[in-house]
Amino acid sequence: MRIAELELTNFRGYDQAKIAFGPGLNLFYGDNAQGKTNIIEAVYVCATGKSFRTAHDRELIRRGDDQREADGFRVQTRVISRSGDLCLTVEYEPKAGKVISINGFPIAKRSELLGYLTVVIFTPEDLSIVKGGPSHRRRFIDFELAQINPAFRYNLIDYGKVLRQRNMLLRQMATADNFSDDLKEVFDKQLAEIAAKLVVKRVFALQQIARSAQELHRSITDGRESLALEYVASYPLYRNKRSWLLDGTINLDEEEVRESLLNYLKSKTKEEIKRGISLYGPHRDDLNLLINANEIRTFGSQGQQRTATLALKLAELEYMHQETGEYPVLLLDDVFSELDAFRRKFLLDTVKEQVQILVTATETRYFDPTHLAGARVFEVRAGRITERAQH
Repeated sequence: MRIAELELTNFRGYDQAKIAFGPGLNLFYGDNAQGKTNIIEAVYVCATGKSFRTAHDRELIRRGDDQREADGFRVQTRVISRSGDLCLTVEYEPKAGKVISINGFPIAKRSELLGYLTVVIFTPEDLSIVKGGPSHRRRFIDFELAQINPAFRYNLIDYGKVLRQRNMLLRQMATADNFSDDLKEVFDKQLAEIAAKLVVKRVFALQQIARSAQELHRSITDGRESLALEYVASYPLYRNKRSWLLDGTINLDEEEVRESLLNYLKSKTKEEIKRGISLYGPHRDDLNLLINANEIRTFGSQGQQRTATLALKLAELEYMHQETGEYPVLLLDDVFSELDAFRRKFLLDTVKEQVQILVTATETRYFDPTHLAGARVFEVRAGRITERAQH
């Protein structure tokens, strides 16, 4: 899968721009605050229908020198994949709202866009996968699966709906003098049924990712360190354990997972009512990363955290390729300044000639001449994009 071209209209700092991409490395370089990240962001919007930098679409509308806002923005990309050419368009106006179209036909929900253009994005903020809170790691695996597995995507949406309704009920029960357990039991069953599907798919995918990440990490560290992934559940769901190493030997039974959560929710009714929130389920699970059996988040150096994140991202690429038969587009936003020369070279050597890469950087010195050979290189200055010839 690759992007042939991208068109921007009144998006961030661009009034009009059209970019044709090469099938391999596409480098956008220039000083900070010139508009490089906006290009990566526009591609991400076309892939997912939303930005990775803000939750507010209005912030994506270009403002002129007088700070007056344009009427709205439009981003469009042409994608070449095994299933043929696709045109993906996202338009937004404050009054009319957002319209997402595939080959000119509007879709009803943003979630229906996922999968037409699959991407793996790597930004400096992605180091939070290792050192941040559990929500970052849940988002890492859920976003990947949502792109390539429609069933998982719909289960994730349904789970969110049931979770919100159940939380509302728990808050009501916390203030009620008398309440019936019947309605809570209905929500418990719904939550446990969908939760089991999510957990089984998560664990299966993470076992595949763990295997690739371990091999990649071993190569990066020349065999000096061993990376392991550990799934940490919020309740006992596998052989009465909350956590286990993802070593490829776990075969979860969906019915067993469902019954385990359902029974646990029943035993924790008073606690959840007192707190007024759902405390157990995949929305509270976590993923630990270990180097030589030590948790990286607590004991790992900054270099070890960066190496583990890099291995995870490259393993994510490979897993999506295994599941779909084609590689996603790799979006690298200003990460080369965070990686040393060896890790930069390892990243590009691993994906070259297989993956289309869109990368932003402040300088071209981060790239070997061998990596730039055949690449398309663009200078970005004050919202103007100029392609530079390679010699």
